[in-house]
Amino acid sequence: MYLSKPDTDVKYHGLVCEVTIGAPDDLGTETGRSLDYHRYELRRVDTETTLPVQFRHHNLAPAAKRE
Repeated sequence: MYLSKPDTDVKYHGLVCEVTIGAPDDLGTETGRSLDYHRYELRRVDTETTLPVQFRHHNLAPAAKRE
């Protein structure tokens, strides 16, 4: 997930995290998209702490390949 400088969660940029699935809700019913039923959360790999960041599938982006 890319966090730009004006984003309030930019303090988490660069942390190595695991994406976890949060509790389902009914947004998918409203939008008609099955991928909208879940919010995703981030858990730090080093401390196993869940960050106070939630997002939807459309916010996910593939990681840049390192050269």
